[in-house]
Amino acid sequence: MALVIPTVLEENFTQADGGKGQNIKDAFSFSLDKVDNLYQWDSSKSLFKFSFTERGVAYNEKETSTQLAETSFQTSGKTDLQLKFDPTPTLKWGINFVGVVKVIHSNGDENVLYMPGTRTYDPAGITGDPHASERIGPSCSRTQAAITLSQFMAVRLGATLEQVRAVQEACRPLVSRYHGRIALFDWIFLQIQETVFDKRDVTPYPEYLKQLMRSNLFELDDKRDHTRSYLISYNEGNARPPVQYYRKVEAKDKVGDILSADDLEEFYKITQ
Repeated sequence: MALVIPTVLEENFTQADGGKGQNIKDAFSFSLDKVDNLYQWDSSKSLFKFSFTERGVAYNEKETSTQLAETSFQTSGKTDLQLKFDPTPTLKWGINFVGVVKVIHSNGDENVLYMPGTRTYDPAGITGDPHASERIGPSCSRTQAAITLSQFMAVRLGATLEQVRAVQEACRPLVSRYHGRIALFDWIFLQIQETVFDKRDVTPYPEYLKQLMRSNLFELDDKRDHTRSYLISYNEGNARPPVQYYRKVEAKDKVGDILSADDLEEFYKITQ
């Protein structure tokens, strides 16, 4: 088994002014009718309002900027689904996810959505990219969690697939501008569609990437040598992150603080 790097669920969302927002784990109780800088449920009008301001330094920019994503729609306010977030780190397809969302249907059937966190390996990442490298950073992790939470809350309040898609498309420009992880962003939306509306197990992330490649929507250029290596290991039945991912972790994290002595020794064998 490949060395697993510990993932992190960031503690808080971010307010529109950049301050500390709602505790993320608390928000994933799916019980809050309002989370500042994300969504609000107006029961008197049966209206779900999504409003999210991203703040950061975008691609090809040097100064901090902001961008707003918003949409609203009426829903029934109810569903027969149960949603449960399990923050137990989960290894799937060789990828270190921060946890899962369990979608429990009225007949008791359960489907699972896999959530990335900080330090999750992204096989769609780009080597050398300032935002979308092989290792998911805190900003990307926090923003994707914010979008996913809002979409699941819309589902819990009776939203249709097209209404959930409206949240997705409202966020697409800012994800592209500040984060660049469009493949990951779209795969997580696909997971929501599959677990909630199709009531089936999710498409594995590596299989989704292969589908994009067959449709000429995802290219394995020199900056995605790590993707090629990962997919080879996946196809051979021994999926594991490539060395480029571990080297990015080494560059961004104090590995001595996050790994045991034995794991640290293994880590340096990989990265040397």
